[in-house]
Amino acid sequence: MESESVKPVYGEVHKCTIELPGWIDGKSRYRAIVEAMKKNGNWPCQGTRTYLPDGKRGEYVWEDGNTVLSKINKLALGLKELGLKKGDKVGIMSKNRPEWTIADIACTSQGCVVVPIYDSYGPDNCKFIISSTEQVCVFVGHDNVNFMREACSHCPTVKNIILFDGTPPDEEYIRSVNASDKETRKGIEEIGFSHLYSEIMEMGGKQLNANPFVQIENPEMAFDDLATIVFTSGTSGVPKGAMLSDHSLLKGGWTLSGRATNVPYQDIIVSYLPLAHIFQRSIEIVALTLGIGIGYFSGSIPQLTDDLFHLKPTLFPVVPRVLSKICMAIKDKISKSGAVTRSLFKAAYFLRQKAMIDEWPTMAISNPIMKKVSSMFGGRLRVVFCGSAPLSPDIGRFLNVVMGGRVLEGYGQTEACGASFAMIEVDHNYGSVGHILPGVEACLMSVPEMGYLATANPPQGEVCLRGWPVFMGYYNDPEATKRTLADGWLHTGDVGQWLPGGQLKIIDRLKNVFKLQQGEFVYVEDIEGCLATSDVIDQIMIYGEPLMSGLVAIVVPNKKALLAWGKETGSTLDGYEEAKKSFMTSRPSPSSSSSLVSSQSDSSFSTKAGWSDDNEYEFLCTFQPAIAFVAEHIHKRLVEAKRKGFEIPRSIFMTPVEFSIENGQLTPTHKARREVIKAVYRKQLDEMSRSLQ
Repeated sequence: MESESVKPVYGEVHKCTIELPGWIDGKSRYRAIVEAMKKNGNWPCQGTRTYLPDGKRGEYVWEDGNTVLSKINKLALGLKELGLKKGDKVGIMSKNRPEWTIADIACTSQGCVVVPIYDSYGPDNCKFIISSTEQVCVFVGHDNVNFMREACSHCPTVKNIILFDGTPPDEEYIRSVNASDKETRKGIEEIGFSHLYSEIMEMGGKQLNANPFVQIENPEMAFDDLATIVFTSGTSGVPKGAMLSDHSLLKGGWTLSGRATNVPYQDIIVSYLPLAHIFQRSIEIVALTLGIGIGYFSGSIPQLTDDLFHLKPTLFPVVPRVLSKICMAIKDKISKSGAVTRSLFKAAYFLRQKAMIDEWPTMAISNPIMKKVSSMFGGRLRVVFCGSAPLSPDIGRFLNVVMGGRVLEGYGQTEACGASFAMIEVDHNYGSVGHILPGVEACLMSVPEMGYLATANPPQGEVCLRGWPVFMGYYNDPEATKRTLADGWLHTGDVGQWLPGGQLKIIDRLKNVFKLQQGEFVYVEDIEGCLATSDVIDQIMIYGEPLMSGLVAIVVPNKKALLAWGKETGSTLDGYEEAKKSFMTSRPSPSSSSSLVSSQSDSSFSTKAGWSDDNEYEFLCTFQPAIAFVAEHIHKRLVEAKRKGFEIPRSIFMTPVEFSIENGQLTPTHKARREVIKAVYRKQLDEMSRSLQ
């Protein structure tokens, strides 16, 4: 056993020589927005799509910066009249919409502490967050009213629930509960809210009309006061609340501004990643202070491509899971095109890739083939920011060429206000997360028991951060704070390596690294990343334990690829028809608690006439030759990636149920919740583990 007195070894400290603009020093987000609007408040600031008579969405309509600031002021005064004061905790649970950001800034201008809640959170996490932070007020979208009513019934500190209103769906819900008239409106226990957002705005508007020079910002508030408690997305259990100051939020957003050329009052960014996550929230802070228009999505991810077509954004924040799906969709479309089109695409890809690396003139890299692809995203993209999880280098390189905008990967944590590293526009070194951002210092700490040495060449170790973006600690969790903030550094739990050019490469997370029975260390997320561009696998979670001699995996195969294999190969095999008949008679019904598909799938043969593609897909997930086909594909891909033998899963279980936010197997930012997936498939994992012995 190692002595506890052994001091940790830290490597060379890296920091950025570029300074952030001095005018934001010592300012709150509200004050920075006020000053930005003084320079120019007439630019299109927040945009939403209109509602057409048939319920569909029309074109984007915009409100300028002055109008948005006026709404912030009215809401701030209205909240003050409602009785909110410095230190009060205020929750926001809604899909992205302009009112979300307005409420965020208005609350913190009064010294209130904003606690964002993912609109996809389950009831247990929601109740935990509201009750543990003792929230007194919650803003909510109509989609979440009933859920919030149930959650708040267990949280006696909540006195007001404010319903966002102003859109046709909002008004329809209000009419459905007979709540249009506040004089006859029932209580929270019955309808789920106490006030309408517009009513609080009206309260503040009356004060502003009576005294246009009334002070908005709470004079008791300091720029470095606690402004928000952002709960982590919970990949490994109960989420923890990271405490961040208002000034850190402002500067945390601004760190990204220098990584891409900004065109003030012309750039447009799309808002669809959850505002409850620090990544999107930081980006919108920059937008409001730099003159970047924010176009909000329609509320449905499947409709996002239509939103992009109408919005025509120049800046596009994404997470790797979204880019992976985009990459697969483009490649699938190209593969199904004619031979001439495929040849033209290949030639266009080669030329554009060379042109971007050698910095040819813009006209030289423009061609009809690539224009068709870039038009999927509106045709004006300049920069695609990717964060939240590691991006496959192959996906980054491919989409950097075809999307029409530079794909820049970054790295950060909620505990450090979002981004701490990001690629620069001329960097094509995918596989790294770029260089350190302004205001941040970073080093690597040796992890000798795993062979990582910060003093080796190349330096490797746990990534540690310090500087003004670092959080104040975890809310009401001193033990977790002590573990994470040690020796003056934020210990991220990520394993990194410095590259010769000063970029950082993330190798894996410490908690997802383990040693197999034979003493070999395994980095499961790194192995999974080698399969990110597979057209046969949609999702995979590789599993192992110290007492196991090898790895196993839970696999969600690509439906199209599996069905194609079944049609071309599987159906010709001996035993195919017998296996299908056996599956039809023995398959548990969706109501059975033992069925993995259960109510998450509508593929029950018993509820449909005939044999559907859903039935075939579910059957093939149990058909041994199909399992062998997918397992062989995994083996081949990992061998091509030069993975070692012990890193290749020796047994797999295939499921037709994707890991999703809805079933709790993905976080709201599309990271795998490994502990949840392990629990769901515990029986299958145990059986595969025993088979290795």
